[in-house]
Amino acid sequence: MSKINEYRFNSAGFDVDGFNLAGFDRNGFNRDGYNQVGFSRDGIHRDTGTCYDLEGFNRWSYNLEGFNRWGYNREGYNRDGYNLFGFNREGYNRRGFNWDGYNRDGYSRYGFNREGKRRS
Repeated sequence: MSKINEYRFNSAGFDVDGFNLAGFDRNGFNRDGYNQVGFSRDGIHRDTGTCYDLEGFNRWSYNLEGFNRWGYNREGYNRDGYNLFGFNREGYNRRGFNWDGYNRDGYSRYGFNREGKRRS
């Protein structure tokens, strides 16, 4: 155990009761048993009495539809099916080109394939 200084906090920043200067313990819960966003250890929100906060998000920031606060699901895709970089599950962007710049037929937007031959 570390030594308590004159301000009643040890070198790790916790007082004799185990709470830091902001009033939270090592697990992030305050003296009333709630974390900083209002969820108890059991996952119940203090204002709503359910597993969801006032905005409709649970303690892991996902809503009932499975999307987080930034609009992405657990797999990393938004409601339209595109990830953070703008590509869908098949690897194509909204214009139909993959990461390398080729469409499903294997041609670039200028009409050339990987070997440099023009589309006929």
